[in-house]
Amino acid sequence: MSVEFNSSLGQLDVDYLNPKAADENLKMRPYGDEPSGCGRMCRRRPFKTAAVFLGLLCLLLLAGIISLQVHYTKVGDVHDSEMRDIQTKYNNLTDKQNKLQNNYSNLKQDRNLLETKYINLTRERHQLQISYDTLTKLRDDSQTSLTSLRKQRDDLRNEKIQLAAEKEELQRRFELVTSSRDGIQEELNSLSLNMTEKPCQQGWTKFNGSCYYISTSSKTWIKSKKDCEDRGANLVIIDNRKEIDFITRFNDRTWIGLSDTVREGKWTWVDGTDLQVGAGFWQRGEPNDADDGEDCVELSRSGKGWNDVPCSNKFSWVCEE
Repeated sequence: MSVEFNSSLGQLDVDYLNPKAADENLKMRPYGDEPSGCGRMCRRRPFKTAAVFLGLLCLLLLAGIISLQVHYTKVGDVHDSEMRDIQTKYNNLTDKQNKLQNNYSNLKQDRNLLETKYINLTRERHQLQISYDTLTKLRDDSQTSLTSLRKQRDDLRNEKIQLAAEKEELQRRFELVTSSRDGIQEELNSLSLNMTEKPCQQGWTKFNGSCYYISTSSKTWIKSKKDCEDRGANLVIIDNRKEIDFITRFNDRTWIGLSDTVREGKWTWVDGTDLQVGAGFWQRGEPNDADDGEDCVELSRSGKGWNDVPCSNKFSWVCEE
Protein backbone atom coordinates (compact mmCIF):
# COMPACT_ATOMS: atom_id res chain seq x y z
CA MET A 1 0.00 0.00 0.00
CA SER A 2 1.32 3.49 -0.87
CA VAL A 3 0.16 6.68 0.92
CA GLU A 4 0.95 10.16 -0.51
CA PHE A 5 -0.26 13.55 0.55
CA ASN A 6 -1.73 15.72 -2.18
CA SER A 7 -0.81 19.30 -1.20
CA SER A 8 -3.17 20.90 -3.64
CA LEU A 9 -6.15 19.02 -2.26
CA GLY A 10 -4.91 18.60 1.32
CA GLN A 11 -5.52 14.82 1.13
CA LEU A 12 -3.51 11.66 1.50
CA ASP A 13 -3.04 9.56 -1.58
CA VAL A 14 -3.03 5.95 -0.50
CA ASP A 15 -1.84 3.28 -2.88
CA TYR A 16 -3.73 0.27 -1.67
CA LEU A 17 -2.00 -1.90 -4.08
CA ASN A 18 1.51 -0.96 -2.94
CA PRO A 19 1.65 -0.74 0.87
CA LYS A 20 5.40 -0.95 0.88
CA ALA A 21 5.70 2.27 -1.13
CA ALA A 22 3.32 4.02 1.30
CA ASP A 23 5.45 2.97 4.22
CA GLU A 24 8.53 4.33 2.52
CA ASN A 25 6.84 7.70 1.93
CA LEU A 26 5.95 7.94 5.57
CA LYS A 27 9.46 7.11 6.55
CA MET A 28 10.99 9.63 4.24
CA ARG A 29 9.06 12.48 5.78
CA PRO A 30 10.50 13.61 9.09
CA TYR A 31 8.12 14.03 11.95
CA GLY A 32 6.79 17.49 11.98
CA ASP A 33 7.38 17.92 8.27
CA GLU A 34 3.91 18.90 7.26
CA PRO A 35 2.62 20.71 4.31
CA SER A 36 2.30 24.35 4.62
CA GLY A 37 -1.11 25.75 5.65
CA CYS A 38 -2.33 22.47 7.15
CA GLY A 39 -1.64 22.63 10.82
CA ARG A 40 -3.12 20.24 13.41
CA MET A 41 -5.99 19.31 11.26
CA CYS A 42 -3.68 17.96 8.65
CA ARG A 43 -2.11 15.74 11.20
CA ARG A 44 -5.49 14.12 12.17
CA ARG A 45 -6.95 13.75 8.70
CA PRO A 46 -4.83 10.76 7.60
CA PHE A 47 -5.95 8.69 10.59
CA LYS A 48 -9.62 9.40 9.96
CA THR A 49 -9.25 8.52 6.36
CA ALA A 50 -7.49 5.29 7.24
CA ALA A 51 -10.17 4.46 9.78
CA VAL A 52 -12.90 5.07 7.22
CA PHE A 53 -11.02 3.00 4.73
CA LEU A 54 -10.58 0.19 7.18
CA GLY A 55 -14.27 0.32 8.08
CA LEU A 56 -15.22 0.14 4.43
CA LEU A 57 -12.78 -2.67 3.97
CA CYS A 58 -14.30 -4.56 6.86
CA LEU A 59 -17.76 -3.97 5.45
CA LEU A 60 -16.59 -5.28 2.10
CA LEU A 61 -15.00 -8.29 3.76
CA LEU A 62 -18.15 -8.91 5.77
CA ALA A 63 -20.28 -8.59 2.65
CA GLY A 64 -17.94 -10.96 0.82
CA ILE A 65 -18.04 -13.41 3.71
CA ILE A 66 -21.85 -13.22 3.85
CA SER A 67 -22.03 -13.63 0.08
CA LEU A 68 -19.68 -16.60 0.29
CA GLN A 69 -21.71 -18.00 3.18
CA VAL A 70 -24.96 -17.63 1.23
CA HIS A 71 -23.30 -19.02 -1.86
CA TYR A 72 -21.87 -22.02 -0.03
CA THR A 73 -25.19 -22.56 1.75
CA LYS A 74 -26.97 -22.67 -1.60
CA VAL A 75 -24.23 -24.82 -3.01
CA GLY A 76 -24.55 -27.14 0.01
CA ASP A 77 -28.30 -27.34 -0.42
CA VAL A 78 -27.86 -28.14 -4.09
CA HIS A 79 -25.15 -30.59 -3.20
CA ASP A 80 -27.39 -32.24 -0.56
CA SER A 81 -30.25 -32.41 -3.04
CA GLU A 82 -27.98 -33.90 -5.65
CA MET A 83 -26.57 -36.30 -3.11
CA ARG A 84 -30.10 -37.35 -2.16
CA ASP A 85 -30.91 -37.82 -5.82
CA ILE A 86 -27.71 -39.76 -6.30
CA GLN A 87 -28.48 -41.82 -3.20
CA THR A 88 -31.99 -42.48 -4.46
CA LYS A 89 -30.65 -43.43 -7.86
CA TYR A 90 -28.03 -45.56 -6.18
CA ASN A 91 -30.69 -47.26 -4.08
CA ASN A 92 -32.83 -47.78 -7.20
CA LEU A 93 -29.87 -49.14 -9.07
CA THR A 94 -29.07 -51.35 -6.10
CA ASP A 95 -32.66 -52.67 -6.11
CA LYS A 96 -32.45 -53.22 -9.84
CA GLN A 97 -29.12 -54.92 -9.36
CA ASN A 98 -30.64 -57.17 -6.70
CA LYS A 99 -33.60 -57.94 -8.95
CA LEU A 100 -31.28 -58.60 -11.84
CA GLN A 101 -29.18 -60.77 -9.58
CA ASN A 102 -32.30 -62.68 -8.53
CA ASN A 103 -33.39 -62.95 -12.13
CA TYR A 104 -29.92 -64.10 -13.04
CA SER A 105 -30.03 -66.71 -10.27
CA ASN A 106 -33.48 -67.84 -11.40
CA LEU A 107 -32.35 -67.95 -15.01
CA LYS A 108 -29.29 -69.86 -13.95
CA GLN A 109 -31.49 -72.37 -12.10
CA ASP A 110 -33.79 -72.58 -15.12
CA ARG A 111 -30.76 -73.07 -17.33
CA ASN A 112 -29.54 -75.86 -15.05
CA LEU A 113 -33.00 -77.45 -15.13
CA LEU A 114 -33.10 -77.11 -18.90
CA GLU A 115 -29.63 -78.59 -19.16
CA THR A 116 -30.77 -81.51 -16.97
CA LYS A 117 -33.89 -81.96 -19.10
CA TYR A 118 -31.79 -81.68 -22.22
CA ILE A 119 -29.45 -84.37 -20.92
CA ASN A 120 -32.42 -86.59 -20.02
CA LEU A 121 -34.05 -85.96 -23.38
CA THR A 122 -30.79 -86.70 -25.10
CA ARG A 123 -30.59 -90.01 -23.26
CA GLU A 124 -34.21 -90.78 -24.07
CA ARG A 125 -33.62 -89.85 -27.70
CA HIS A 126 -30.63 -92.16 -27.73
CA GLN A 127 -32.72 -94.96 -26.24
CA LEU A 128 -35.51 -94.24 -28.71
CA GLN A 129 -33.00 -94.25 -31.55
CA ILE A 130 -31.76 -97.63 -30.37
CA SER A 131 -35.35 -98.89 -30.14
CA TYR A 132 -36.13 -97.41 -33.55
CA ASP A 133 -33.08 -99.07 -35.08
CA THR A 134 -34.08 -102.37 -33.46
CA LEU A 135 -37.66 -102.06 -34.70
CA THR A 136 -36.42 -101.05 -38.13
CA LYS A 137 -34.22 -104.13 -38.25
CA LEU A 138 -37.12 -106.28 -37.07
CA ARG A 139 -39.37 -104.69 -39.68
CA ASP A 140 -36.81 -105.32 -42.39
CA ASP A 141 -36.39 -108.90 -41.20
CA SER A 142 -40.17 -109.32 -41.07
CA GLN A 143 -40.48 -107.80 -44.53
CA THR A 144 -37.86 -110.22 -45.81
CA SER A 145 -39.64 -113.12 -44.12
CA LEU A 146 -42.99 -111.91 -45.49
CA THR A 147 -41.54 -111.66 -48.98
CA SER A 148 -40.13 -115.16 -48.63
CA LEU A 149 -43.46 -116.47 -47.31
CA ARG A 150 -45.34 -114.79 -50.13
CA LYS A 151 -42.99 -116.38 -52.62
CA GLN A 152 -43.51 -119.76 -50.96
CA ARG A 153 -47.28 -119.16 -50.98
CA ASP A 154 -47.20 -118.27 -54.68
CA ASP A 155 -45.06 -121.34 -55.38
CA LEU A 156 -47.51 -123.50 -53.41
CA ARG A 157 -50.42 -121.96 -55.29
CA ASN A 158 -48.74 -122.70 -58.57
CA GLU A 159 -48.00 -126.21 -57.41
CA LYS A 160 -51.62 -126.54 -56.25
CA ILE A 161 -52.87 -125.37 -59.64
CA GLN A 162 -50.52 -127.79 -61.38
CA LEU A 163 -51.57 -130.60 -59.04
CA ALA A 164 -55.24 -129.74 -59.60
CA ALA A 165 -54.68 -129.83 -63.35
CA GLU A 166 -52.83 -133.12 -63.01
CA LYS A 167 -55.60 -134.42 -60.76
CA GLU A 168 -58.26 -133.44 -63.29
CA GLU A 169 -56.27 -135.09 -66.04
CA LEU A 170 -55.81 -138.20 -63.93
CA GLN A 171 -59.51 -138.14 -62.99
CA ARG A 172 -60.46 -137.84 -66.66
CA ARG A 173 -58.17 -140.72 -67.53
CA PHE A 174 -59.50 -142.71 -64.59
CA GLU A 175 -63.08 -142.12 -65.71
CA LEU A 176 -62.15 -143.12 -69.25
CA VAL A 177 -60.48 -146.27 -67.97
CA THR A 178 -63.38 -146.97 -65.61
CA SER A 179 -65.88 -146.41 -68.41
CA SER A 180 -63.91 -148.69 -70.69
CA ARG A 181 -63.66 -151.25 -67.91
CA ASP A 182 -67.39 -151.07 -67.20
CA GLY A 183 -68.16 -151.38 -70.91
CA ILE A 184 -65.90 -154.37 -71.23
CA GLN A 185 -67.40 -155.85 -68.06
CA GLU A 186 -70.93 -155.36 -69.37
CA GLU A 187 -70.02 -156.93 -72.66
CA LEU A 188 -68.40 -159.77 -70.78
CA ASN A 189 -71.45 -160.18 -68.56
CA SER A 190 -73.73 -160.02 -71.57
CA LEU A 191 -71.71 -162.66 -73.34
CA SER A 192 -71.70 -164.79 -70.20
CA LEU A 193 -75.45 -164.44 -69.75
CA ASN A 194 -76.09 -165.13 -73.37
CA MET A 195 -74.02 -168.28 -73.06
CA THR A 196 -75.45 -169.53 -69.74
CA GLU A 197 -79.04 -168.20 -69.56
CA LYS A 198 -82.00 -169.29 -71.60
CA PRO A 199 -83.06 -167.04 -74.44
CA CYS A 200 -85.97 -164.59 -74.12
CA GLN A 201 -89.49 -165.41 -75.36
CA GLN A 202 -90.52 -164.35 -78.79
CA GLY A 203 -91.43 -160.65 -78.81
CA TRP A 204 -89.24 -159.90 -75.71
CA THR A 205 -85.98 -157.88 -75.75
CA LYS A 206 -82.85 -158.96 -73.87
CA PHE A 207 -80.85 -156.24 -72.00
CA ASN A 208 -78.20 -156.61 -69.37
CA GLY A 209 -79.15 -160.21 -68.57
CA SER A 210 -82.92 -159.59 -68.32
CA CYS A 211 -85.79 -159.97 -70.74
CA TYR A 212 -88.20 -157.08 -71.27
CA TYR A 213 -91.65 -156.98 -72.85
CA ILE A 214 -92.34 -153.57 -74.42
CA SER A 215 -96.06 -152.89 -74.80
CA THR A 216 -97.49 -151.23 -77.87
CA SER A 217 -100.76 -150.12 -76.24
CA SER A 218 -101.82 -148.14 -73.13
CA LYS A 219 -103.52 -149.33 -69.94
CA THR A 220 -104.01 -148.27 -66.32
CA TRP A 221 -101.37 -149.19 -63.77
CA ILE A 222 -103.47 -152.02 -62.30
CA LYS A 223 -104.18 -153.56 -65.73
CA SER A 224 -100.54 -153.16 -66.76
CA LYS A 225 -99.44 -154.97 -63.59
CA LYS A 226 -102.02 -157.73 -64.27
CA ASP A 227 -100.79 -158.12 -67.88
CA CYS A 228 -97.18 -158.65 -66.70
CA GLU A 229 -98.31 -161.18 -64.09
CA ASP A 230 -100.25 -163.06 -66.77
CA ARG A 231 -97.01 -163.18 -68.81
CA GLY A 232 -95.13 -164.66 -65.82
CA ALA A 233 -93.26 -161.42 -65.11
CA ASN A 234 -93.58 -158.13 -63.14
CA LEU A 235 -93.82 -154.48 -64.02
CA VAL A 236 -90.24 -153.36 -64.50
CA ILE A 237 -88.12 -152.76 -61.36
CA ILE A 238 -85.44 -150.15 -62.15
CA ASP A 239 -82.04 -150.44 -60.48
CA ASN A 240 -79.82 -148.07 -62.46
CA ARG A 241 -79.72 -145.19 -64.93
CA LYS A 242 -78.81 -147.44 -67.88
CA GLU A 243 -82.06 -149.32 -67.43
CA ILE A 244 -83.91 -145.99 -67.59
CA ASP A 245 -82.09 -145.09 -70.79
CA PHE A 246 -82.99 -148.49 -72.24
CA ILE A 247 -86.72 -148.26 -71.41
CA THR A 248 -87.20 -144.64 -72.55
CA ARG A 249 -85.96 -145.57 -76.03
CA PHE A 250 -89.35 -147.16 -76.78
CA ASN A 251 -92.09 -144.94 -75.30
CA ASP A 252 -92.32 -141.42 -73.88
CA ARG A 253 -94.34 -142.36 -70.77
CA THR A 254 -94.18 -145.83 -69.28
CA TRP A 255 -95.58 -147.49 -66.14
CA ILE A 256 -92.99 -149.00 -63.75
CA GLY A 257 -93.63 -151.36 -60.85
CA LEU A 258 -93.51 -148.76 -58.00
CA SER A 259 -96.50 -147.43 -55.95
CA ASP A 260 -97.66 -146.37 -52.46
CA THR A 261 -101.15 -147.82 -52.71
CA VAL A 262 -100.65 -149.93 -49.57
CA ARG A 263 -99.41 -147.08 -47.35
CA GLU A 264 -99.34 -143.44 -48.34
CA GLY A 265 -95.80 -142.14 -48.68
CA LYS A 266 -94.20 -145.58 -48.45
CA TRP A 267 -93.11 -146.55 -51.95
CA THR A 268 -92.97 -150.29 -52.61
CA TRP A 269 -91.94 -152.34 -55.65
CA VAL A 270 -94.23 -154.98 -57.04
CA ASP A 271 -91.92 -157.69 -55.66
CA GLY A 272 -92.57 -156.40 -52.12
CA THR A 273 -89.26 -154.58 -51.53
CA ASP A 274 -89.39 -150.99 -50.21
CA LEU A 275 -87.69 -148.02 -51.86
CA GLN A 276 -85.28 -146.39 -49.45
CA VAL A 277 -86.06 -142.82 -48.44
CA GLY A 278 -84.19 -140.41 -50.68
CA ALA A 279 -83.36 -143.10 -53.21
CA GLY A 280 -84.64 -143.37 -56.79
CA PHE A 281 -84.53 -141.36 -59.96
CA TRP A 282 -87.32 -138.85 -59.29
CA GLN A 283 -87.88 -135.75 -61.37
CA ARG A 284 -87.32 -132.40 -59.62
CA GLY A 285 -90.08 -131.74 -57.08
CA GLU A 286 -91.42 -135.33 -57.21
CA PRO A 287 -93.11 -137.20 -55.66
CA ASN A 288 -95.64 -134.52 -54.69
CA ASP A 289 -98.92 -136.50 -54.48
CA ALA A 290 -100.84 -133.70 -56.21
CA ASP A 291 -104.56 -133.62 -55.29
CA ASP A 292 -103.93 -136.53 -52.86
CA GLY A 293 -104.42 -139.08 -55.63
CA GLU A 294 -101.02 -139.81 -57.16
CA ASP A 295 -100.11 -143.28 -55.93
CA CYS A 296 -98.46 -144.90 -59.00
CA VAL A 297 -95.18 -144.08 -60.76
CA GLU A 298 -94.48 -143.53 -64.43
CA LEU A 299 -91.15 -143.08 -66.22
CA SER A 300 -91.02 -140.03 -68.50
CA ARG A 301 -88.62 -139.71 -71.40
CA SER A 302 -88.99 -135.93 -71.55
CA GLY A 303 -88.71 -135.61 -67.76
CA LYS A 304 -85.78 -138.04 -67.61
CA GLY A 305 -87.02 -139.48 -64.34
CA TRP A 306 -89.89 -140.80 -62.20
CA ASN A 307 -93.19 -139.02 -61.55
CA ASP A 308 -96.11 -139.98 -59.30
CA VAL A 309 -99.50 -139.83 -61.11
CA PRO A 310 -103.01 -141.23 -60.57
CA CYS A 311 -103.14 -144.97 -61.14
CA SER A 312 -106.14 -144.50 -63.44
CA ASN A 313 -104.01 -142.82 -66.10
CA LYS A 314 -103.25 -144.92 -69.17
CA PHE A 315 -99.65 -145.34 -70.34
CA SER A 316 -97.57 -147.98 -72.05
CA TRP A 317 -95.87 -150.48 -69.77
CA VAL A 318 -92.79 -152.69 -69.61
CA CYS A 319 -92.59 -156.16 -68.08
CA GLU A 320 -89.33 -157.57 -66.76
CA GLU A 321 -88.57 -161.28 -66.50
